[in-house]
Amino acid sequence: MKIPEYSELTDSQRNIANLPPVSNYVVTGEPGTGKTVIALYMAKNFAEQGKHVLFLIHNRPLKQFIDSQIFGMNSGFTVQTFDSWINQNYWNMCHSNIPTISGNYDYAWPQILD
Repeated sequence: MKIPEYSELTDSQRNIANLPPVSNYVVTGEPGTGKTVIALYMAKNFAEQGKHVLFLIHNRPLKQFIDSQIFGMNSGFTVQTFDSWINQNYWNMCHSNIPTISGNYDYAWPQILD
């Protein structure tokens, strides 16, 4: 499996990928319709326009796949899982690990928000 080249996107996918970085967008679709691919090309376009882009995703396997695919894209943006991002930012602000209730990803939100 690989991320399609830009030229392989459909017209509607290219239209969405080329939207300007001036607003929030919601892209919906069934699994496998290219939402993540569109988001990657949007991130690349925004980075090429000088925007700082952080591409947050929900799991490590997807991050590893994206990392393996964007190498050739000269992406100019950062890809992180949400958990690694929140842990990194919490550490930078509080100089401690994020409080958890019972495990690594069961965050103690009341403690965090205090």
